[in-house]
Amino acid sequence: MLDALRLDEVRGFVFDVDGTLAHRGHDGRAQPQPGAVEVLAQIRASGRSLVLFTNGSHVTAETMARALREDGVPVEDHEMLTPVESAISYIRRRYPDRPALLFAHDVIRERMLAAGIPQAQGDDAEVVFVAHVDDVDLGVMEQAARAVARGAPLLTGSYARGYAGANGIIFSRGAMVTAGIAKVTGARPRIVGKPSRAAVEEISTRLGMPTDRGDRGRRRHGYRAWAHGRLKDRARAQWYQRRGRARQAARAPPARRCDRRCVRPAGRAGGCRSSLDRTVAVCLGVKFGEVAERREHLLDVVIEQRIDT
Repeated sequence: MLDALRLDEVRGFVFDVDGTLAHRGHDGRAQPQPGAVEVLAQIRASGRSLVLFTNGSHVTAETMARALREDGVPVEDHEMLTPVESAISYIRRRYPDRPALLFAHDVIRERMLAAGIPQAQGDDAEVVFVAHVDDVDLGVMEQAARAVARGAPLLTGSYARGYAGANGIIFSRGAMVTAGIAKVTGARPRIVGKPSRAAVEEISTRLGMPTDRGDRGRRRHGYRAWAHGRLKDRARAQWYQRRGRARQAARAPPARRCDRRCVRPAGRAGGCRSSLDRTVAVCLGVKFGEVAERREHLLDVVIEQRIDT
């Protein structure tokens, strides 16, 4: 993919910060990577747009941009994005006027409140959003868990376990809070930072241009067609593999049933090694080609549901 990429055809750029444009020293200050400043300058000189997207959510984007400028990374306020911006857009688009229970610093709470995100009072939360926190009240976590159990979405800026620090990994406290709520409710957190569709939408809006697959509809159908083609090729290859195994099994000694509800040749030591598809085919008497078609359809449905999430 990268070999076919022509930079002169690219209209906008997005960069990570830590580990890409800069790395953190022992004092926590950003130190620009060799060539980073020159790359940003050349992009601006070409008349194209750029944004920096970091998953840090402990301060506002403007504060983060100012700190990077002080450390030698030239970035304007409007070129800085964090999960807070994508979360605001996502909540306003998907859950307008619904009260949100926020796990975040006060400055982030004020930023989201000013952006029109009503904050929950007591047990009336209909959205739960987890950003970076330094400490947490277990009582508030229980309120959030009960809200999620009632159907409120569990949103998080990042679900990564941590990020690189000068002295090794720094564990994400936001991920700890998110994991705790997800554990007791069985809910699957929705990431609104990177990587996520919400982040791509925010980047596209900030750059004022579509992503490489066009607008949202074309992105969806383009990915769907690609995924369908890949799954179709894989299902076809697996069908030929299963047909070869079936022919080999036809020449094998009489089969006997094992405790896994499938068929294996008599005398084979150990447990059955049949795949799920072959187990279904042998036990239910379904043709291998039909299994491949059903599996392809099932995976297509899964992809469809994930795309529309």
